[in-house]
Amino acid sequence: TGGYITVPTCAAAWLLRIPIFLHESNAFPGLATRFLVNTLRAAARLYLGFARAKTFLTHPGPIVTGNPVRQGIAAPLGGAAASEEKARCLERLFPGSVSQEEEGAKRVCICFMGGSLGSERINQVVRESLGTFLDRHRNAHIIWQTGQRYFSEARGAATVACEGEDQQEEERMEDQETRLKIVPFLDDMALVYGACDLVVCRSGAITCSEL
Repeated sequence: TGGYITVPTCAAAWLLRIPIFLHESNAFPGLATRFLVNTLRAAARLYLGFARAKTFLTHPGPIVTGNPVRQGIAAPLGGAAASEEKARCLERLFPGSVSQEEEGAKRVCICFMGGSLGSERINQVVRESLGTFLDRHRNAHIIWQTGQRYFSEARGAATVACEGEDQQEEERMEDQETRLKIVPFLDDMALVYGACDLVVCRSGAITCSEL
């Protein structure tokens, strides 16, 4: 794991002459890694998620391994198989939405996510544009991962954005709701990535590696 908690642990290992193997997942190493590698020179081996991290570290022999990615994500499909996989993933995420697709239109899926805690800024942008976007793009599906603390607020905003006053508007609201999935957390990323054409998110190390 990363963070400041690694410093006393690795310092103790260094004092006891226990070899330390470090893996830095980010393109810009954190303070703990820079201290252990550049100041203490404690790393017997240094592995990097991104080659750019070499610029900030003085280790003589860093090895770029990349970051660990789950097998379902690491083996992308191509051609017809990719199209079939996307259709399967969309049906699992949005049951029943296939019949509501506009005739001849390609379904597009966009995922907005701010990491496990959520992103206030990403949520704000989605909240302000949600109703208009779904109304203008009838072939679009949206996965909105809010983070637990923003989930209730996002659900309320989505209800307001999709509200209608007459029967036609009610039908439009129902259509929009079938194309919108709001969740506090995403745990099956292979399914989400398999359905999506575009992901709007924070640039966390593992997320960048997965995408």
